[in-house]
Amino acid sequence: MARRASDPFGSLSWIRYEGHDTTILGGDGPPAPCSVDPPLVEALAGPPPAEVTLTAAGRPPVRLSVVAVPSCPGLAVGVDAGAAHGGTVEHLVNQIAHDLRNHAFGIGLRAELGQRRAEPGGDLHAQFATVLRQVDALKAYLDRLLLFGRTPALRPTELDAVAFLSDTVERFRGGFDPAGATPAVSIVTATPSVRVRWDAGVVSAAVTELLDNAARSAQPPPPIELSLTESGGTVRIGVVDRGPGVPSAALANLDRPMAVRRAGRAGLGLAIARKLAEAHGGRLCIETGPEGTTAAVVLPREAEAG
Repeated sequence: MARRASDPFGSLSWIRYEGHDTTILGGDGPPAPCSVDPPLVEALAGPPPAEVTLTAAGRPPVRLSVVAVPSCPGLAVGVDAGAAHGGTVEHLVNQIAHDLRNHAFGIGLRAELGQRRAEPGGDLHAQFATVLRQVDALKAYLDRLLLFGRTPALRPTELDAVAFLSDTVERFRGGFDPAGATPAVSIVTATPSVRVRWDAGVVSAAVTELLDNAARSAQPPPPIELSLTESGGTVRIGVVDRGPGVPSAALANLDRPMAVRRAGRAGLGLAIARKLAEAHGGRLCIETGPEGTTAAVVLPREAEAG
């Protein structure tokens, strides 16, 4: 979003808060105390995004749409509510991801240069290696944010859906958290080949979000079953986990962005899957019970380009 003369805080407003004490961190000037109505600690307790009025000394009040920053307690980011067009949350996420990606690139470059100058095998070399791994993890996280913040342009190609899903599962298992157990995923289908015309990147990303959500439903990851069924002009891809199920109070908000989060996660996985499925002309379905949860995307056999 371009900066406007009427926007005194810049394209993004980074806000540090503790109780009712708030400080504006971003914008055209140095960090400055500010007031927020209603207080952020109260506004962020509700469904995102929260809408607040932020006022700093010498600046006119501005109405902001604000969300908390995952894994950074006491930090929030907002964008001018009047300028946040389309989907407000999507717009916020896209802006956050772009802003942080620039910082991640600079941090990674400096860490790489520092590692080259450090003595191989030494403590400083190892510290830079740790920083680089963390930057890579941040970049992967930002890629997921951009999946939610952007509307994909579809480029469908002819695919064998069974072989395609098998490749998606292998990539998911290979890229899962290396510090944890690798999820066990089985594929169940009544036919060895199903011809479809899909955007491979979009559908793979949606299915990967479903697999990731299922794998993190319990610790260690429960067994996961991926099913493929076809009916007329549609194909259903279901992901079943054998975790504890989802409490009824959370079920209605399960695919709402940032409404239901696990520790250290952004709460965007199912929202991403839903957005990508809908962009593909399909839908997301969720069913849960004491024996586990099924999340499925139902897609047209042939997607339209655009």
